[in-house]
Amino acid sequence: MFDLRKTPGADQWRNPPSPEFRRATRRVADRVRRSRGRAGSGSVGAGAIVMANPTLVRPGESVRVGARVALILARSVEVSRIVIAGHPELWLVQDVTIDGESQLVGGAPIPGQAFARDAFPGIRIAPLRDGARIEVVASFTGPEPGAVFSCAVFTRPAPTKA
Repeated sequence: MFDLRKTPGADQWRNPPSPEFRRATRRVADRVRRSRGRAGSGSVGAGAIVMANPTLVRPGESVRVGARVALILARSVEVSRIVIAGHPELWLVQDVTIDGESQLVGGAPIPGQAFARDAFPGIRIAPLRDGARIEVVASFTGPEPGAVFSCAVFTRPAPTKA
């Protein structure tokens, strides 16, 4: 019989989220709420997908977070930017995938500063369809004891073809 307690990472479900994880996800959620009041953000398909890992990631370790896209009124949305919460300079983004297909050109990791809140959004990613799974793989490069990883994928309506 399959025993969940013996699988890698199963302890994250037995342990409650750390206070640092709660603070990081609350900061991301607050930024999402504030961004909804900006011009153009109330249109169909605009929003954010918050992804987080509640366990502590130690230096040199990687983490994979993901979410399934659920669209209600739009066929697809574009990813306008990905923002790492907290201290993005302590992370290296190894990959961004949509349905298992890598969206990054080349094999080199991207420094987390490229995913900072105030960074220029220069990363182009394929549009997200309803039911698509987006994942971000990142490794922690900061000091001990480590940190939790959380990020938000901000979306906007995909352009319609005339």
